[in-house]
Amino acid sequence: MIPPIRNYDCCLLAQGIDTLAESASVFIWQDLWDELEAAKAEAREQNTGDNAGLPVFIFGQDFDIKPHGGDGVTFILSNPDYTITIAPAKVDYNLQVKYSAAVLWQLGADRARNLIWNALLRKMRKRPVKIQHEDGTVEDRPWRVISRIDYAFDLDSPEMTQEIGADFMGRIIAHSSIKPKWNLKIDENGEDVEVWGTSTRMQTVTIGKKGNLQIQLYNKSDEVTEK
Repeated sequence: MIPPIRNYDCCLLAQGIDTLAESASVFIWQDLWDELEAAKAEAREQNTGDNAGLPVFIFGQDFDIKPHGGDGVTFILSNPDYTITIAPAKVDYNLQVKYSAAVLWQLGADRARNLIWNALLRKMRKRPVKIQHEDGTVEDRPWRVISRIDYAFDLDSPEMTQEIGADFMGRIIAHSSIKPKWNLKIDENGEDVEVWGTSTRMQTVTIGKKGNLQIQLYNKSDEVTEK
């Protein structure tokens, strides 16, 4: 039996891209690679065990370069607006740019992207991506792809917030292939309890699969308070 549709009194406060990550295939000039190697080596020499980054001015901005790589990545650079990782040339998509929520909200996604990519492409060049399949066919792919994008709607709805309780999941209408889920912990009696941190109310609902399309509904005020 389909539950009755519930209309909530709410106000849209803001909306926009909240998370963005891109992967790209690029040729990196040797002088840039050497510059990054030297900066990374200096960061390693100055490292006191806390893996703090070394301040460098590159791509027209101030970044911190980490004294290490990791997960197939050779260089990791970050500042309050961007995190840039660079992998060896043998990796098809050897450059990744992650945008902070702050720069996306302050500048907007288009301006934030143009700002960093105009700077990056002064030091490197777009590289074609060709994927050969088992049947021998070759597929041309874009040199740059979006690997993750989150679009946020910030709603003010005290009425809905108060109703996010144990029966909330039963009121979500979704296709049978979609399995809504929520944060759980087991109480002292071995029973499942819907929680977010120390709250006794359900605060995060996830609908869909992360690899394709996913919707998350959560209490932003509680998230900020717990952080």
